[in-house]
Amino acid sequence: MRTAVLALALAVLVAEPAAAALPKRPCDSRAEGPGPVRRFVSPGDLQIGPVAFFGMKRLADPAEFARFGEREDGRILIKAPLKVRARRVVTISVARADRSGAGLTFARGSAVPAVRFTACPEDERAFSYIGVVGPITVFAGGFSLAGPRCVTLIVRVRGRRAPYVRDVPFGVRRC
Repeated sequence: MRTAVLALALAVLVAEPAAAALPKRPCDSRAEGPGPVRRFVSPGDLQIGPVAFFGMKRLADPAEFARFGEREDGRILIKAPLKVRARRVVTISVARADRSGAGLTFARGSAVPAVRFTACPEDERAFSYIGVVGPITVFAGGFSLAGPRCVTLIVRVRGRRAPYVRDVPFGVRRC
C-alpha cells in the first residue's frame, strides 16, 4: 500500500501539463549572439539531462540571489537562458507543489508552469551571423520567484520514457 501511495505521489509530481495550454518555443524563436554556442555546459551552468541553464549554480548562494531586484508584484525575475541539444524536443515544468512560488518566463506574458522547446537542427542557418546554429540552440527566458526557495524542475525529452527531475536551490544553499 505504501509503495502504491508513493508511486501515485510521484506520478502527480511529474504529471505532464495539458498539451493545449502548453506554450511552445520553436527553433525560430531562439536567441543568437555573435556566433554559435560552443560549450554545452560551462562552469556555473546547471545541466539537467539534454538542457543546461546559463549561470544558475551561483543562485544557490543567498548573497548572490539577493542582488536580484523585485518587481511591483513582489516577484523576483531571474534571467537564465536555456541551452538545448540540437534536434531535441523537451518540456520543462515546475512541479505542481512549487507553482505558487515559481514559474518559467520563457513564454510571452506572465510566468507559466511549463514550456515545450524544439531545438534547431545543427545545420539551421543562423539569422544573426554567417553560419549555422550548430549543436546547441539557446532560448531566452528564466524564472519568476516569490522569494528564496527550492524548486523542483522536471525535464521531459520526446522519445525518453522517464523524465529528469532536479531540485534547484534559489537563494538557499541546499534543497
